[in-house]
Amino acid sequence: MSLDGIKKDRFYKIENWSSIGFVYLLIIEIKLGFNFPTNFSTNVYNFWLVYKIHILRLNDVQLMWYSNILFGSGRKEKWTMIFESTIQKANLIMKLRSMGISSKKVLSAIEKIPREIFLPSNLKDYAYENNPLPIGFEQTISQPYIVALMTEALSLKGNEVILEIGTGSGYQTSILSILSRRVYSIERIRPLLVNAISCFKKLKLTNIICECRDGFLGWPKLAPFDHLIITCAVEKIDNRLLS
Repeated sequence: MSLDGIKKDRFYKIENWSSIGFVYLLIIEIKLGFNFPTNFSTNVYNFWLVYKIHILRLNDVQLMWYSNILFGSGRKEKWTMIFESTIQKANLIMKLRSMGISSKKVLSAIEKIPREIFLPSNLKDYAYENNPLPIGFEQTISQPYIVALMTEALSLKGNEVILEIGTGSGYQTSILSILSRRVYSIERIRPLLVNAISCFKKLKLTNIICECRDGFLGWPKLAPFDHLIITCAVEKIDNRLLS
């Protein structure tokens, strides 16, 4: 396998032997759910993303060989589906970086959380486009850039307790949950909250506490919080919420 066509900024030409090594790294990432970029330098992180974007240049014979390693004989379709999702994520991360998102922790969190599970089945193919998408009840899942921007602005260290007003799909909540100690989230539309909680369970996120009601006044009995994030539209913010 050769990826000689990859020449971008400070990226190096990949020879055949190193290409195979990178494929094995990608296999480990998928099989174990390990996310390499968190501890990578910026240059290596960029290189890794570009490699993932170009991985589907594999021909049918190579694709079948690697899919056999991952899933056993005759599972090329599953390999292709997973790698298409991986490449779409990598493209999105590259897009977010080009738009000014620089926190590796935030980018890693976005790469870890599968945005498609928060979407209706007819919109899953659009999960890694940098756009808001409808989720019903005249609500939307936020654009990934806005999610990344708001999360990065919090400068999370990992031990914070956060209050989120507007659970919505639960996507932003999930990103926050892997970057903080605990997230308290309020949603007024019960069907949306039920679906979000189902997603949290699928992702095994256990540090999220939700309540269904109007979040205009926040969650006084649990105050104070380290951070407040409002992910829904409001005409004005009540001072009691800030206090």
